[in-house]
Amino acid sequence: MAKSTKTRPPAGWSSAGTTRRESYCVCPKGHRFVAELFTAVDLDEQPELLEILTDAGLQPARCPTCAADLALAEPFVVDQPERQRRALFVPDALAHRELELRAELLAKFAANPSPYAPPYAANPATVVGVAALQAWLFGEAAAPAPAPPREA
Repeated sequence: MAKSTKTRPPAGWSSAGTTRRESYCVCPKGHRFVAELFTAVDLDEQPELLEILTDAGLQPARCPTCAADLALAEPFVVDQPERQRRALFVPDALAHRELELRAELLAKFAANPSPYAPPYAANPATVVGVAALQAWLFGEAAAPAPAPPREA
């Protein structure tokens, strides 16, 4: 049976699927290497990719020389074309750059206009941290921060 395209973006527009970029890294022992980091994840095509994130929402990298494991803070776009949703995921370690990262994403989108882009693509949500990402993905209410203790 053919897959319904009713909720898919219009023909001629692509969310670009899952994309990566190279990042130059240095491990704790001083070895230099190149790691591939996600810049966009299409959850309709590869939902398992979110499982590689650390509990802090960092992307893993391994030094090929000494096998040292690193966890790198890199924002990325989470796409769900079937649900017509897009979000910019910002790890907690980069929370202070949330507005700057969102502006960069919107500037990239504006620099490459497409008449085929669905409306949701131009107005992505921004989620900071793993808890907010889970709430966005699964519709769970984010737990409120505990109130500081009051002095009597």
